[in-house]
Amino acid sequence: SALVQDEALIAAQLSTFTLTTSTIYALLVAFLVFSTMQDRNAIEDALQDEALHLDSMSEILPHLHDQGGPNAAAEARMHALLIRYADNVLSKSFAHEAHMAENQTLIDGVIDEIYRLRPRDDSDRISLAALVKRVDQLASLRVKRISHMESKPAPLMLMMLVVLSVLVIAPFYLFAGPGAVISQAIIGALAFTMTYLFSMLLDMAGHFHGYWAVDRTAFSDSKTRIAARLEKFGSPPIWAQARAAS
Repeated sequence: SALVQDEALIAAQLSTFTLTTSTIYALLVAFLVFSTMQDRNAIEDALQDEALHLDSMSEILPHLHDQGGPNAAAEARMHALLIRYADNVLSKSFAHEAHMAENQTLIDGVIDEIYRLRPRDDSDRISLAALVKRVDQLASLRVKRISHMESKPAPLMLMMLVVLSVLVIAPFYLFAGPGAVISQAIIGALAFTMTYLFSMLLDMAGHFHGYWAVDRTAFSDSKTRIAARLEKFGSPPIWAQARAAS
């Protein structure tokens, strides 16, 4: 009778242990998936807005265009800087620190070119003010997007996930006799599921690689439209470039 009571107590404790570890595991996985998806969606939204601002800046420039005038050279250089910005985002090594730093340099270059523009009338001044506002918003979006890119699951949380995975599976090794075969099948199913979840989390945290990679096609579309505008208005003559830079 005492042996039966001891076995019942052990079974109750084991059941409580399994339920507790499984609940903590589920909560941790849910939190990591939710936070990682939030970062991914925030990055994608910021990139969409960045691409929209690049296109918008390119649309404003023709309103300041004076073929062969002092603004033409600066406008051509700005279009080239915007195209280069889009190329950096579309690059395979975009997430590397050097590429992220270069885009800030390109924004600074656009600002330098804005100072070279000479508004001819009130319409030009309005367009110039709108252009400055877009550049400022582009820089803010870039900083916001980088902060989400640098957000990664904490290593201690991932380590805890691995530990909990072991603790959830471990009790099934205690079964012997007729239930052993079923326990082995459950262990296999749980191991596969947990490995899949862990791999999915790592893939989602990568942001720019794998199945959950962030969509950057908006920059490809913006680049095509910017290049078309640059080709439409043409590059300014050499003397105009020299005068604009002086």
